[in-house]
Amino acid sequence: MDYEQLLKEYNALKQKLSKYEVVEENKNVVEVKDMEDIKTALKNEVKYYKNIDGTFKLDENDKKIPKKPRTDKTINDYMNILKRAGITDVADLNKLNDVDAMVKNVEERVSAITSQRLQYTAFIAVLEALNLFPDALLKYRKLQEEGNKQYTEANASATLSKKQEEQFATKKDFDAMVSKMEENITLTKTPNLDDKRKLQDLILIKLYQKFPVRNEIATLIKITKKDFDKLETKNKNYLVIDGAKMFLSLNDYKTNDTYGENLLKIPMDIKKLFKEWFKFYNPDKEYVFMNMSGEPITTNYLTKQLQRITKEGLGKSISTTMIRKIYASQYAKKNKKQKKDAKMMGHSVSTQNSVYVKEK
Repeated sequence: MDYEQLLKEYNALKQKLSKYEVVEENKNVVEVKDMEDIKTALKNEVKYYKNIDGTFKLDENDKKIPKKPRTDKTINDYMNILKRAGITDVADLNKLNDVDAMVKNVEERVSAITSQRLQYTAFIAVLEALNLFPDALLKYRKLQEEGNKQYTEANASATLSKKQEEQFATKKDFDAMVSKMEENITLTKTPNLDDKRKLQDLILIKLYQKFPVRNEIATLIKITKKDFDKLETKNKNYLVIDGAKMFLSLNDYKTNDTYGENLLKIPMDIKKLFKEWFKFYNPDKEYVFMNMSGEPITTNYLTKQLQRITKEGLGKSISTTMIRKIYASQYAKKNKKQKKDAKMMGHSVSTQNSVYVKEK
């Protein structure tokens, strides 16, 4: 047997054996006494890349390749999903074992397929990290797979579905709504809660008009350029203030492993609003956006605010995903700027064309 044939058989055997290897993926799970322990378990869980056939991917030293730990943003998203599902205490985890009840809970709260998938993803992550309810875990995985299939089918067509069309607006209509909001805004040096809400609404909607990213805008942290340059690791989402200049440095988003840091220069009109915001409306907080209690907003809160804003302005509750479709659909007749905008949105041109570009 020659060397190449021997190497081929060795690699085949190595892959087969990896499939049956006992993997301690939950070896760092802590004893769960409170909700913070769940966050710790989600953070410490070790997971590994697998091949399509279920075997583990191995590096050149025949070691399994670990996935990156979950980010704080992802963990906080999962914890917020648990909270909205009525799981606010460790004792409430038993609710996850009643799959039918949890499915009813999800469907009553969430209508979009994408959001329902995320709910089940969170449930799966928690059950895997805590090694709980294996039968329920299998059912949630099946629901997740069905959601993935529905999502793929819904986005396979270049034409809007009937449900999508109900929540779709042209870019022209969206821009007109933003212009009307600008006309109606009144800035003040002594803002009340309503004044704060209106200015934050305008800043948010103008950011999405210019940069239709996903929901990472919710987690923006304000930082000076001097302090930004001192950071050893840039793993959060920042609004960087560099004298008269401002830019976004987005590092914690869905496809950051593929596209890396997403740098976006803040245009003059939004920069002027930010200056007012930080001077009179939100002068002391590290986080950029806040709820009406003065606490940092969550991604779920951001979605609800965008839906409220567009419901008031367009008569349609539009989420970040639909805003991305509205923005990308200007490329139904392609132009040279598409590649640059696809990168800004955090996906490839092919993904943009297959998922986001829609025609009525």
